[in-house]
Order: sequence, then C-alpha cells, then structure tokens
Amino acid sequence: MLQRISHFFASAVCIVCIISFLGSGYVCRYLGIFSENKTLRFIIFFIGVLFTNLLVEYLWSLYATKKINKLRPLLFRNGGNPHLYIKEINQLIKDTTNTYIHTLCYVNLAAAYNLLGDYRAAKEHLYKVNTKLLKEPVLTNYWIAYIGHHFESGEYDFAIQCMDEHAAQLHRYRTHPELGGYIVTLELFRKLALNQTEGLMQELEAARRNWPGEAFVDDFDLLAKRIMEKA
Repeated sequence: MLQRISHFFASAVCIVCIISFLGSGYVCRYLGIFSENKTLRFIIFFIGVLFTNLLVEYLWSLYATKKINKLRPLLFRNGGNPHLYIKEINQLIKDTTNTYIHTLCYVNLAAAYNLLGDYRAAKEHLYKVNTKLLKEPVLTNYWIAYIGHHFESGEYDFAIQCMDEHAAQLHRYRTHPELGGYIVTLELFRKLALNQTEGLMQELEAARRNWPGEAFVDDFDLLAKRIMEKA
C-alpha cells in the first residue's frame, strides 16, 4: 500500500513538472510579459516544480504521521502486536526519504523493541534520532522514552543524570493527559534507583489509579517486580 502511494506521488511530481514547463509559456503570453523570454519561462517552471515538491512532501508527511498514529494500538497490551508494528514502521522508513518521518519512526521503533524486552535494539533506534528535528511535545516524548529505556535496562546512574538535565522540561508536562503518566513512572524509577523504597509500593498503587491506561501497565508491573526484589 505504502509503495503504491509513493509511486503515485512520484508520478504526480513528474506530471506537474511537465505541466509547469508547458504552461509557463502560456502564462507569459496571457500576462503579456516577455512571452518569448526563456529565462522567465524557466523561472516560472522552477517555481512550479519547487511548489509541487513542497506540497508533495507535506502531503506525504501528513499521511505518514497519520499512519504512525493509526498503528499505535499495536503497542498496547490488549490486542497489541509489536512484531507487526515493527514490520509496518520499517516499511514506512523504506518508503520515504523524509528525515523527520524517519526520526518519528525511530522513536516508535524503540518503544516497540522496549515492549519486547529487546533493550539493545531499542537503544540503537533511540541513538539514531536527530533531536534537532523534534518539536514539543514530541521532543519531551523522546526524552521520556530515552530515560525510561535506561531505567528499564538497569542503567540507573545514566538515567538519573539525563532526568536531572531535562527536569524542567519533564515538569512542564507532568500533568499532560498522555505524557504525565510516563513522567510519573520515571519519578518512581528514580526513587527505586536511589533506594528510596519506603512507601514506594503505595505510591505505585496510587499511580495505577491515577493513570489507569493500558499504555502504563507494563511499566507499572516492572516497577512492582523490582520494588519487591529490593524489599
């Protein structure tokens, strides 16, 4: 499906380029300006091609973003299928050269591999991300995934360091309807890493009640397991 759409967009660009070239002379004549001026015709043609490429790039990015959002339920526990998710996202990467879409895909692939417990693959994809391309709240979402991965893989010192560096950023989104639950999870991981385990299980149960979404279940279960191991 994605390949057919990619080919359609490529064909559309070629067709519009040809139309721009043939129509440039007509536009010049219609406007009555330099109808025989080849330089002006080339400028009009170039502007048409540039505009078309920008439009196609925007439409493709819009489609790819919607595709990523549509695939998101595959990462949930009930009815989830991270293997299929990884396959679909990798296909999306192959079908576009858009670096921003690639960046979004790497973030989401890291989440999928993390769900499978493959922390090495998750780390590899997180390290591919160009954070300069990300805007809020996606940038904060990336740092949540980045820090969370290091907590889950047992790299506590590094995770705490990263969390301290981005403390203000994380605090800003603590009450966010989606990101807030993940930030609370990071705070619980931080306390566990610092051996602040007194009353931590009660805080975890409160977090479960406050953030009942299935997206947080696996992280809460992992926290409960590690808290009991330290008890």
